[in-house]
Amino acid sequence: MKTSSPPREDNETALHAWDQRVAPEMFWLSVFSLLSLAGLLHLHDKPEFQPIFIGCGLSLLAVYPICWIDACWGGRLGSRQGRARWLYCALPPLRLGARDHATGLNVWLPGLGWQQVGHALEQRLERASSLPMIVFALMVLPLTVADYFWANRLASDPLLSGLLNGANGLIWFAFAGEFILRLSIADSKWAYIKGHIVDLAIVLLPLFSFLQALRLGRVLRLQQLARTSGKLYRLRGVALRAWRALLLIDAVSRLINGPPERRLVTLRAALIQKERELADLRAEIAKLESAASRQLDSMSEPGDHNQISQDDPSPGQAA
Repeated sequence: MKTSSPPREDNETALHAWDQRVAPEMFWLSVFSLLSLAGLLHLHDKPEFQPIFIGCGLSLLAVYPICWIDACWGGRLGSRQGRARWLYCALPPLRLGARDHATGLNVWLPGLGWQQVGHALEQRLERASSLPMIVFALMVLPLTVADYFWANRLASDPLLSGLLNGANGLIWFAFAGEFILRLSIADSKWAYIKGHIVDLAIVLLPLFSFLQALRLGRVLRLQQLARTSGKLYRLRGVALRAWRALLLIDAVSRLINGPPERRLVTLRAALIQKERELADLRAEIAKLESAASRQLDSMSEPGDHNQISQDDPSPGQAA
């Protein structure tokens, strides 16, 4: 027996109900999938942490069926997410800032609830994330110092090495989460990407490094394992140094540009100054126009008097 879809007039109500039911769970599920991906990217070359690596992989795989159920049911009801919902099925972490099924104009955020997408929300998230992201970016400094001065100890202490990798993964998780969330709510995706190229590189570089490591491990033969390990180690070292350099560039950029509040104060002060200058110009123009008008009036009055005297003869002449 063929199952009919819900009546069209009931779809919007059903979509609202579905959003209310699953939005918080899907948000935290996306956070969980992003954390699992961070573990995969930063523990793939650590055999001593293989159980955690495998657990991260299985956790990420477990998210996929839930994303497919959400996308298929939302699509059946007429979801306004469009093709984006299938992208979430391919990469569950991207659903972090997904818009609602019912309107495609709102997002659910922890502590804020449903928020309408727009410039005001972009500014609010920028203000909220500015200082924490500077802190995360500057975390690379002690990690770099530890890598340089404790190189021998890190090579002989798997636990300490794993902790440093975990710290790198935490930094990547923070930057990836902020980038995905702010990109999702941006009105112009391309404009946001072009304005945050360094952030995009910070997110993608560990992913490319991971994929390259998998390719090398798959292409090279079994008897070349020693050579493979050397290549992977050098590849990871170069990628890690480049990634940390990007983090420092991002931190310096954020510190130089300052938080949005400082920029707003500067712009408002400049606007007030310009408005005062315009008011002074208008007053000066009005003053000059008034003086010019009075001068024209004074010049025209004698002429008018003489004209009246010529047109009106004196009583003696009239007699």
